[in-house]
Amino acid sequence: MASWCGDLAAPPRLLVAPRPSDGNCQGNVLSLRHPRSDEETGYLFIDGQLHEFNWFKERFGSWFLGDYVCEDGSLYYCTVVDPIFILLPILKAARMSVCQIKSEIFLI
Repeated sequence: MASWCGDLAAPPRLLVAPRPSDGNCQGNVLSLRHPRSDEETGYLFIDGQLHEFNWFKERFGSWFLGDYVCEDGSLYYCTVVDPIFILLPILKAARMSVCQIKSEIFLI
């Protein structure tokens, strides 16, 4: 019996995410810098809201996805994030560069 996920490059994972209100089940996956760690982090933009991907794993557990067994029992879930938290480091860096330029101008 052929697996429904046999032709995928990576094994399937379980994702708990909101369903779009228009029912088309589509969202945009984005890679943005995390505001605290500055590491690349996955986000889901759906219905005008930004959701951050989080990962959770129990010590013991498995998921049965069709005829595939996700043996590690991990899952991804999405939590709503206010976009201002993503913009704060960018705005702070821009403010600091403007302050630096102003201080250099006045020192001359």
